[in-house]
Amino acid sequence: MLHSVKTIFFDLDDTVWWFSHNSLLALRHIYDKHHLSDICHDYDRFFDVYHKHNSALWKQYAQGEIKKDLLVAERFRRTLDELGSHDGNETERAALLNEEYLAYLATLPTLVDGAREAITELRSRGFKIAVLSNGFAGVQQQKLRSAGVEQIIDHIVLSDDCGITKPQRGLFDYALKVTDSEPENTVMVGDDYLTDIDGAKRAGWRTVFYNPNGKEDTLHCCDAIITHMGQLPDLFERPGEDKTPPMNAEQRLRIEEDIVKMLKTVFDPELPVDIYSLGMVYKIDLQDDGKVNIDMTLTAPNCPAADFIFEDVRQKVESVDGVTAANVNLVFEPEWDIRMMTDEARLELGMM
Repeated sequence: MLHSVKTIFFDLDDTVWWFSHNSLLALRHIYDKHHLSDICHDYDRFFDVYHKHNSALWKQYAQGEIKKDLLVAERFRRTLDELGSHDGNETERAALLNEEYLAYLATLPTLVDGAREAITELRSRGFKIAVLSNGFAGVQQQKLRSAGVEQIIDHIVLSDDCGITKPQRGLFDYALKVTDSEPENTVMVGDDYLTDIDGAKRAGWRTVFYNPNGKEDTLHCCDAIITHMGQLPDLFERPGEDKTPPMNAEQRLRIEEDIVKMLKTVFDPELPVDIYSLGMVYKIDLQDDGKVNIDMTLTAPNCPAADFIFEDVRQKVESVDGVTAANVNLVFEPEWDIRMMTDEARLELGMM
């Protein structure tokens, strides 16, 4: 059960709207309409070549390596080129194919099985429902309208809105601002581990991996796994239903001591001393509902192991009995220096 959740974000393609199915229909539509059998008589080969180039370009786009304009210009041009279309009009023809593909694609209504019912149920309970997608502005909204679910989505947040793509943390932080949400009360539901789950985890969100085909070993990577969208509502309590009584002083002390023990198992890979003894942890704020806010710093602002350290802290603190969620905040005031280290740490590092 996921407690204290207020906002649920959904990836759109292949989590809510059945992209895999609808895309096949849209590609077949343009293949037939534009007589692409003249350059490739085997539709399956056409699809495979397109899928190869499209997937590679989307991966680059998600990592911020290319812009959207290059993606939409190249995916069909590269497909035509590999299939042997060399009449000198490949660029114009690719642009037309892309335009008609997107237009037709956005009219298709088929949703992932159980998605409509799950979203309707969760929204009826009072959860704020939002979509977070790397898809293109205009196209994504039309998909929701075509499927008849736009009216049950409270917010649609797209990478186009801010120029940042999943899995980069900036888009997740931007989404929180748009929806007036807090990371510890927010869940991401998505079908892509890298862009949806890993990205959300790094932003301090909780995560539900929609994994209908069991295609990855994901036991370690998220808060919950579902194989059908109909399973989703059972993971959430209704907002305000949590009746957990305030913890007493003895419980609080035990949990705080266990948190410190866990923090002492987290190391900067470049140093033989744990982060707690190094003085990198500035504040541990344990709330009555078991949520923990941790303020910590780095020994150097550009530490290459920062993401690793922060995720290790979050996972280990959330493993403590009595902790329901951990939010790790990076702070640089006061600036860290060696005086914050314990005597034992200085001794270990040969500074005494």
